[in-house]
This record gives sequence, structure tokens and C-alpha cells, in this order.
Amino acid sequence: MLLLEFGAFCCRIYGVIVITTKSGKKNQETQFTLDSSFGFQEVENYIDVLNAAQYGAILNEGSVTSGGSLLFTNPSALGVGTNWQAELFDSAPISNTSISASGKHTYFGSRHLRVVFVLKDYSSNL
Repeated sequence: MLLLEFGAFCCRIYGVIVITTKSGKKNQETQFTLDSSFGFQEVENYIDVLNAAQYGAILNEGSVTSGGSLLFTNPSALGVGTNWQAELFDSAPISNTSISASGKHTYFGSRHLRVVFVLKDYSSNL
């Protein structure tokens, strides 16, 4: 179990490396191929949630409906508040590299895919 968890951890941090080998074709010149791509990924759509003023109005409505008093005299004074989704998510790099060599006797291929999570890293602030 520990090995599986460590393997999953390494894949998250360092990416995935896949190596394949096959027999080559006779009378074929050795060919090398390198493919590489790099980009950024980010959260495309955030979930629609209430802002602070809307949330205050809902709390007031619930309090009055249940026989209580207003919790906020002016909910619009609460403003927008913090968009926690925008605070938590960030753009993150993604890269994919593959190399192969094929020739008369052998075929060798290797691929490295690295994906980093889009959550911001706040561990240095702890």
C-alpha cells in the first residue's frame, strides 16, 4: 500500500515516464523522433456563489422568517467579499515530451507527461 501511495505521489510531483521497447524492422535506417509540447492549464469556469451582500440578505431573510431579528441592518455594506475560488486556483504548467528511436534491430520509445495541479501553493505561508 505504501508503494502505491509513494508511486501516486511521485506521479503527481514528477510526472509519468513510460518506456516501451519493440523489435525493429529489417533494412530500416535508424530514425530518431522527438515531440514536445508545453502549455498552461487553468480553471475555465468558477461555480456561481453568493457574494457577501447577497449572503447577508439571505441570512436576514432566514432570521426574520424564523421569528428573529435582522442580523445585518445594511447587507449591501458587506460588499462583494472574497472570491475564494479565485484565491485558491491558479494557472499551472503542463508538459508532454516523447522521444523514440527505431532502426534495424530495435525500437525504443519514452514519454514524459508532467501535470501540475491548479491549486495555489500556500505551504510557504504556514
